[in-house]
Amino acid sequence: MGDTAGCYGDGIPRHVTLVNDFADEVLAMPGPTIAVCQGDEVSVNVVNNLASETSTIHWHGLPMRNTQSSDGGPGVTQCPIEPGQEFSWYNFNADTPGTYWYHSHNEFQRDDGMYGPVIIRDTIAEVSKMSKTLGERLSNACDKTEHTIMIQEWYYNTAEHRFYNDKEETPTSLLVNGKGRYHSDFHTTVQPWQKLV
Repeated sequence: MGDTAGCYGDGIPRHVTLVNDFADEVLAMPGPTIAVCQGDEVSVNVVNNLASETSTIHWHGLPMRNTQSSDGGPGVTQCPIEPGQEFSWYNFNADTPGTYWYHSHNEFQRDDGMYGPVIIRDTIAEVSKMSKTLGERLSNACDKTEHTIMIQEWYYNTAEHRFYNDKEETPTSLLVNGKGRYHSDFHTTVQPWQKLV
């Protein structure tokens, strides 16, 4: 995770906070997808590359049975990860299939891009319990990472700026998988994404 300035979100350059995968080294919003199967043990190592802010990762909606210390609540379930520090204790079992998301639970980071999807797929044994017709129809459509859609409101200013200067600021764009189009009274585009075909 780290800070960056650039052209993310709706195409208007501004400060963002992003998550990247060390194996990939690509900075994108949302962060990399974590896709696992039910019953897998998930281990995530986080290095805080932010210059001066602490951080944590919260696994939104996931039941942290017997792994509460991996829940990412700063000051509640863990101490925040200091700048330059590493936290290798995000370990939990993927017991409940479904689509979830992870995000920072520190101050303004989630609003500025520090989030991503978590997908827990059913086991083959569970899928085989479906009726044959349904299973055949869904076999080429279900559980594909590229079918994940994340939607987020996006603002012209960062979350910290809004908090201290303009709590009434309205979103300028709707992001679909981290991309959108800037909208203002001077720019009449109201469709925040290209036509999805």
